[in-house]
Amino acid sequence: MQTFRLVRNAASAAALLFGLTACINGAQASDAPNVNTDATISPLSEFLGASPWNNAEEVRLLTSEMTINRENLIAQCMRENGFTYTPDVNSGRFAIGGAVFDETQPNDPNWVAQYGFGIVSGHWQASSNSNERIGIDPNLEYLDSLTASERYAFNLALNGSPQFLPHEDMTQSDLNELWANRGCWGRAHLQAMAESPLFVRDNNEFAPLFEALSELGGMVANSPEMYTLHRDWAHCMANQGQQSFNNPSDPIFQIVLEHHDLVNSRDASSYGAVQNIRNREIELALTDLSCRVAIDYQNRVKTLVFAAENQFIADHRQTLEAYRAAQEQRS
Repeated sequence: MQTFRLVRNAASAAALLFGLTACINGAQASDAPNVNTDATISPLSEFLGASPWNNAEEVRLLTSEMTINRENLIAQCMRENGFTYTPDVNSGRFAIGGAVFDETQPNDPNWVAQYGFGIVSGHWQASSNSNERIGIDPNLEYLDSLTASERYAFNLALNGSPQFLPHEDMTQSDLNELWANRGCWGRAHLQAMAESPLFVRDNNEFAPLFEALSELGGMVANSPEMYTLHRDWAHCMANQGQQSFNNPSDPIFQIVLEHHDLVNSRDASSYGAVQNIRNREIELALTDLSCRVAIDYQNRVKTLVFAAENQFIADHRQTLEAYRAAQEQRS
């Protein structure tokens, strides 16, 4: 899952920033008590709004086109290395999810009371995409026909050296270098990205812009104001009997880990074990929602993020306008 998150952030660096305002601009239930559902568009949306990333159906279509292009490029590269490779469009080696396909409703009390964070129910997994395979690898029969040394050479040509692994602090340039050293798959993936409308942001002209957006998201997330906001949230949670949480992502990932351990245990099919986690999830999610409402979490995040975005626009207006023009010309 870590590899997917790194790839997704490289694909959409602004998600680091926009993830903070997902509860502001996302579609939420209008009857949520005391939750501000003001759908005011963030300042940066004026420049980034024409992006295909704002249209889930277009992302699905363009992702499919990019995957087919990548697999055909891999097949060509493998032929040049003396191997047969059948395009594997269902490999799950690169898929896009997250902010585009969010299926959770964290600000709707009725939804939260039924699904919690959406982890046990599967809504959260659907929105974060696990990059798991669909179907059978069409190359298995060919691989079985190879000797051990031939199979090693095949995998080396396809994947490159295993020493090239992603890490937390990678920039887009670092990722490009990593992919360039990951054999036919990495080079084909890099080329397919460069040829896809989804990644106009990652070409030489706009890569620095989205590097800066990624840094902006980190600055907001680690700002003193955000620290104060999370401290207020943590105090509220503790007062309601939920200690040991520092920010709203902590209870979510606690349940993710508990559910993951259960799925991989002997009790995976135990209704009682699953129900216990589900009950715990709903309890945590309802407490989290009540605390976010109590401290006006949504509006405070919006104020903080919008101020940061306005400053970013002042510092990068010319490049933002060029990106907007490029997206409008594409569409």
